[in-house]
Amino acid sequence: MTMQPAMKMPSPGHPTGYDLLRNPRLNKGTAFTEAERCAWGLEGLLPPAVTTLALQVARRHAEIADLDESAGLDRSFDDLALRINRAVLELRQAISPPRTPIPSHPPLVDG
Repeated sequence: MTMQPAMKMPSPGHPTGYDLLRNPRLNKGTAFTEAERCAWGLEGLLPPAVTTLALQVARRHAEIADLDESAGLDRSFDDLALRINRAVLELRQAISPPRTPIPSHPPLVDG
């Protein structure tokens, strides 16, 4: 387990609370310690559990792997659906009677 570098205590002009959480360069998510949450005005703005950045990264990697796998399943499903639709169309064409042309009628004359 690696230790996270401690953040400095807030200085005037440094973002705190929601402003800190909106800054992607400063936001560590649930990796803020309880002391940092108190010092930076983050109490109640984050889930109560404290996790490491390494664990957060591992979770994101797992989520991305799941997305890649489900995208492959979606492609397989789409391919299967296309094959079924083609087979149904070919079957309909094979069993349907030949189409007879609609007889043409002379144009209506206004009268």
